[in-house]
Amino acid sequence: MKKLIAGLVIALILVAIGVAGGIYIQKQVGTVAAEEVPELSSQMIFDKLSESSELTVSKLSYNGVVEFQEGEIPWVTQKSFIMMYYAEVTAGIDLSAVTVDLSDTKVTVTLPEAQVQFYKIDSESIKFYDQSSSLFNPISNEDTVEAIKLAEQNLNENADVEELLNYTRERSEIVIYNLLSDVIEDRTIVIGWQ
Repeated sequence: MKKLIAGLVIALILVAIGVAGGIYIQKQVGTVAAEEVPELSSQMIFDKLSESSELTVSKLSYNGVVEFQEGEIPWVTQKSFIMMYYAEVTAGIDLSAVTVDLSDTKVTVTLPEAQVQFYKIDSESIKFYDQSSSLFNPISNEDTVEAIKLAEQNLNENADVEELLNYTRERSEIVIYNLLSDVIEDRTIVIGWQ
């Protein structure tokens, strides 16, 4: 009989430990489930957008030709060459200048104007043609530097930057929408421009 009572006591102790453990686990799981997800705020959205300060969304490839000529008298003081080059123009938006307004039904994101981020002439692509040097005015390294300046000016004047900026605006809206669509819950995204 003592063995039976000892067995029942041990069984009751094990059941009590099991129940206490179950209650403890349930409280722990319940606490984790009860923790609220942080409330969506305009600061949270701004932080998500400004993780990278600039958003580059489009690139324009450009092949240019520059004609360089200096001097008046052929073969004596006149020198010239044609330089061909490849360049890229990238455009995007500055995400640190974004503003965000949040309401119960919508998220309004106001983006800064799209802008050219940089022009880059690929120095490896530069090729010279139709070089004509002169007796008293030979082609020099300074002439190449001047030709690269002319190429930058040519790029600024002739690359279709306005079309690139329009495309950048369209792509920026798509990218911003995709970045925010998973965090805005059931709100509508409204994207505007400054």
